[in-house]
Amino acid sequence: MFGVILLSVPLFLVSSVVTGSPTPRAMSVHDQRDAAPNRFVKAELADPQATLDFRIGLTQMNIAGLEKALYAVSEPGSDLYGQHLSFEEVKAFSVPISGAVTAVTDWLADNGITEVKPSGAFDDWLTFTAPVEKANTLLNAQYENFVHIVSGERLIRTLTASIPSDLTDFIEVVHPTTSFAIPTFGTTPMVSIPLTSNLTERANPAPSLCNNAVTPACLQDLYSIPLYPATHPTNRLGVSGFSNQFAETADLQTFLRDFRPDVSSTTTFTVQTLDGGQNPQSANEAGAEANLNIQYTVCIATGVPTIFISVGASSTDGVDGFLDMTNFLNAEANPPQVLTTGYGFDETDIPASVAM
Repeated sequence: MFGVILLSVPLFLVSSVVTGSPTPRAMSVHDQRDAAPNRFVKAELADPQATLDFRIGLTQMNIAGLEKALYAVSEPGSDLYGQHLSFEEVKAFSVPISGAVTAVTDWLADNGITEVKPSGAFDDWLTFTAPVEKANTLLNAQYENFVHIVSGERLIRTLTASIPSDLTDFIEVVHPTTSFAIPTFGTTPMVSIPLTSNLTERANPAPSLCNNAVTPACLQDLYSIPLYPATHPTNRLGVSGFSNQFAETADLQTFLRDFRPDVSSTTTFTVQTLDGGQNPQSANEAGAEANLNIQYTVCIATGVPTIFISVGASSTDGVDGFLDMTNFLNAEANPPQVLTTGYGFDETDIPASVAM
């Protein structure tokens, strides 16, 4: 009698370990906001079976050291000024800290998430797909549907998300959780700029028309940007394009003739694409924002090769391709030294962990 009872207890315990839920772990709040941004309204709870594409950003080896190195090569008074880091040097600072990959993938596996892939230029991101039901359990979250009051776009987001307390040293970012990223750009009214045939006025510093509109000449005067071509042979400039905004070469030629008659109107730009990006050249597909960004960049950075980086609509990064573009450029052995963008988000829409 007693022998049977004693035997059944360990069998029961073994059974509970094999078939039961993972052992509960102490959790720490990682992202939290009191309410959605005021341009969003809460709809209903998200479908438990709806899936989300998750990205976990792992703690990197020595970001403080990387920041110090970047200042060292950027300060004119530094002995290292201009000695930019190679890809391998950046990678040494940016790979995940020891133990991070194993600890986080073990946690995910304990919760039934086994199809996890490393991503990013330095394998510092882990990506996986999970249904809302599992994400709620994994992160002590409550994913709901939120609707943007202007565009009607719907996002599945939570107002709070937690991670195991013993993993806080390994995890920097969990996404998407409390981010409400819908990009904004080019909302100011169009202004007609009177073109004068007086080339002397257009070439002089701060033409009088700067009181009413900002032209390349205005910016060159305000920021002391030289008119002569750049002399460093390896300089390159990137211009980002999102939201089906495309840059047209014919429009650039017209802009150069009007505002930089001293520069050949055949000056153009190259194109890189990701996430299904493209750059069609029909006039009805040109975008005001993309055109403006390319035209002013080429006009102001005289002689610097310019790259239009078109990010398409197939991104699953939850921030309209901004994260994908960052990883895309990080992975290049020779990325442009400068990236300019005319797109962004309201600060309140992005948690600090994602923004950084």
